[in-house]
Amino acid sequence: MNEHACQLTEPWSILFVQIEAASQRFWLQAPYQDHGRLQGPEIWSQLQRRICDLLNTLFCAAPITPFELFLLKVATLYYEAGWQVPGAARKSIEQRYRISGDLLRESFQHNSSLGDPGLTVLEPGTVEIIAAICSACGQNDLSTVSLEQVPGGQQQTVRIRYLVALLQLADLLLIPRQKTTYFHHLRTLKTEADCRLALHPYVSFVFCQPESLMLHMTLSHKDSALLEPIVACMEAPLRRWWATNWEWLARELHIVYTLKPTQVIMDSALTPALSRTCRALPAYLSSYHPAPIIVPSLEQMKSVAVPEQSRPESEGGPTMQAPSEQYIDFHLHINAQGEALSRSIEGEAKETIRQEISASLQSSVNLAASPYPGALNAALTKSFGQELYELIFPGKIHNHLHIIEAIARERGHKVRIRLNIERKELASLPLEFIYGVDRGHFLAIDPNTVLSRYLNVPRPGSRIRRRTTPLHMLTIVAAPSDQTRLNVEEWKGLVLESLAEPVAQQLLTLDFALAGTLTEIQRALLKRKPNIIQFVGHGIYAQGKCYLALVDEKTGMSKMLDDERFANLLLGSLDTLGLLCLASCESATSDDPQAFLGLAPQLLQKGIPAVIAMQYSVKISTARIFFRTLYENVASQKPIDWAVQQGRNSVSIENGNDNREFATPVLYMRAEDGTIF
Repeated sequence: MNEHACQLTEPWSILFVQIEAASQRFWLQAPYQDHGRLQGPEIWSQLQRRICDLLNTLFCAAPITPFELFLLKVATLYYEAGWQVPGAARKSIEQRYRISGDLLRESFQHNSSLGDPGLTVLEPGTVEIIAAICSACGQNDLSTVSLEQVPGGQQQTVRIRYLVALLQLADLLLIPRQKTTYFHHLRTLKTEADCRLALHPYVSFVFCQPESLMLHMTLSHKDSALLEPIVACMEAPLRRWWATNWEWLARELHIVYTLKPTQVIMDSALTPALSRTCRALPAYLSSYHPAPIIVPSLEQMKSVAVPEQSRPESEGGPTMQAPSEQYIDFHLHINAQGEALSRSIEGEAKETIRQEISASLQSSVNLAASPYPGALNAALTKSFGQELYELIFPGKIHNHLHIIEAIARERGHKVRIRLNIERKELASLPLEFIYGVDRGHFLAIDPNTVLSRYLNVPRPGSRIRRRTTPLHMLTIVAAPSDQTRLNVEEWKGLVLESLAEPVAQQLLTLDFALAGTLTEIQRALLKRKPNIIQFVGHGIYAQGKCYLALVDEKTGMSKMLDDERFANLLLGSLDTLGLLCLASCESATSDDPQAFLGLAPQLLQKGIPAVIAMQYSVKISTARIFFRTLYENVASQKPIDWAVQQGRNSVSIENGNDNREFATPVLYMRAEDGTIF
């Protein structure tokens, strides 16, 4: 999904921030009525992401203007305000939405208990349009709502029916809004809508190709007999909505779609039975028999769709386009208390990570880090990786990742996994060993996945080093006489060999600092600012600090530079430096990455978009394989996480998976999409 395409532009972004702040104050003080449908800022944020999904997939043929996007986002904040008024439970759904619109109109005149929704920054005509969108959300038949461009205030026009359709469909696609405490002890379910809410932990809708949706389900084997009514309950509202609205959507906006066969994962180990979430679910589903709903085929829809040249054109700025990205993001954040939150285009999932590191896991960690890890074998690395997976991806997080992988397979995309782990016991684990049993591979070498450790930093994390000339790389080799022997010429030859092809193609230029002294490095940095720095040397991690051993100019012995001093050495090159690669014994080790105790995180804090470091001592044979693949991809301007993944994959193919070599390179990244040049 192209998330950036759904970002508001000025002046709408500024106005929306003001209105959103007012809405948060409203929802904090709103008297919450007794029903199972959650409302609030977190819900609206997820709803806006779902709308963005629609704009980039099913609705990509009908571009939306920046002003219309602004109106739609504001409407998501208040379209269910009418659900919170006294007596709302006794009113119909249609009436509740009409009340939402009335409340907005009254509040604009300072005559409502709603308080100030922040809409006074808008013209009266714009407020009326937003109120009209909210009011129409309860209508099954939208034919009475205008589809023509009508004045929307702010010197803009708007298609009200189109925006209402987007909001309705996004709502039907079941964003995570189940009030768990409401459903847990409920003895009976009265409506289809409540049943769908209660089912949310087990099902989700995923976007496949631009014209299709798929229902994804993860069920316990105990509930296999209820599969058919679950599918019917989830699809029925969508079928009714589409049966009512498909013709004008196809004819006027060239929007068509189909439901693909449901994907079901039967998982008794990690998925609880339906009755544990809501004891009333099995009984309701057993007696659920909706009337057949006839919807046209995809071919019928296309037959009435307008030709390409007749589609409505947008006005007022950039429009939403069909997605061109090849990655779907899966961001996993684990805070210091062990609370895990995963985010993706499919919403969020929450779990609690167990507190203790098991004895068997700790034993495997110690064995992998041993100076003599020869006891590792294929079976042990897999069992080690499986235990890591179960620790980092428990329960709902596991299910969430399954859904994203299913979407990626359908779209032919890859999954970008970013691990942002604050809990230090977990962050210090060799997560590059994570092994998915049902996938049959290690995540760090899977060609369809990219894995990195992502750090939250207070400075912008998406700066791209723009280049119109070949990339320039500086290789530093530091071999102090009092450290384990390091063959400087062998490493120089390795770098030249690894980069022969991109250098020959004039994609990259090289410079070396082989004496490894502070003065030589400073001169090389001043001579020409590098885009890439490759450091080869010795690293020592002690008492929460990482020290790199440079060469003392007078004695030829070690001149220890701690993480802060080494980072300061690079300050003058940060405007061009996109990647630092550290082939150094313990340069990836950190007790607590969020506290910037290790070198790699410290360098990210200074502003470098990506740092590759070795969590184990690296063999020259492994380095040759990894760096050749890495730098060929980097020089071709591939995403850095993809390049690292390919490098680890090459090591695995060459050396096998019965050792720690493939899991040695660690990528720390602050560039969200992996693009650094």
